[in-house]
Amino acid sequence: MQAIIMAAGRGTRLRPWTDTIPKPLLPIAGRGTLLRTFDALPSVIDEVIVVVGYLQEQIRVELGETYAGKRVTYVVQDPLDGTGGALRRVESLVRDEPFFILNGDDLYSRKDLESMCKHSRSILVCRKQITSKNDTWKVKDGHVCELSTSPAGSEVLVNAGAYVLGHEWFETTPVLVPGKTDEWSLPHAIPQILSRVPHIAIEATYWQPCGTPEEVQVAERLITSWQFFCLEGPWCQNFTHKMSRAMRAPVCMITCGCCLRISIKILSARAIEKKMSAARYSPRTIEKIGMDPESQRLAAK
Repeated sequence: MQAIIMAAGRGTRLRPWTDTIPKPLLPIAGRGTLLRTFDALPSVIDEVIVVVGYLQEQIRVELGETYAGKRVTYVVQDPLDGTGGALRRVESLVRDEPFFILNGDDLYSRKDLESMCKHSRSILVCRKQITSKNDTWKVKDGHVCELSTSPAGSEVLVNAGAYVLGHEWFETTPVLVPGKTDEWSLPHAIPQILSRVPHIAIEATYWQPCGTPEEVQVAERLITSWQFFCLEGPWCQNFTHKMSRAMRAPVCMITCGCCLRISIKILSARAIEKKMSAARYSPRTIEKIGMDPESQRLAAK
């Protein structure tokens, strides 16, 4: 399966940081959103088409011809005419159906992306209360049915910038981004095909845009302020149960800020050390959950 990642924008809202660094490579807790997105891609993705533009040389150097075991192809977007313009530029390279599209400056959960891949057409949506008038998705019986404007203060399903689409999208009439005269929208063209091709709505368990300084700060806090235990592999369910009993308290399941997979969030590193020590986990279990050397020493006592 092919994935298209949008990584061409100038990131004007993040200046002066983006004067010398492309927005998708702007370090957030040490790594750019583009690299984290590659890490979150489902294993079914074997080729990634990266749409580049502003400071594209840095992205090409960072990713090379393969990254994270996936072949990388580049398409230049010039002029920068929106997500709709970017997707139409890659039409000749899209051989697979369906295909994946993601924003290169957002953080996603691998679990959500894998859920999207289970359907031939799907759109990632995120439930939130909006603070200003915004375009939002209407969903009926699990299917996306309309893109409409909702007023500030509404609890709605916003567009999260990730899609599994088919070639029928390229047959749509281009639609301008609302309020723009030189940018074409990817999502605003989708309603033209909803009546004949159903699209499943996948509600995000985790989605963090990183397009403003405030959003970057939120992402930084999420990634760096908590200690995470990443749950991967066949031992996850048993480990969750054991950790729940050791904690003697509810375990909060969230998305890991390091690898963007579902994880356990514990209140603090010191709390983890105490609980792990009390539970007397084996060195093998401690190794699996990736504790730092000092925490490993305390937990193994």
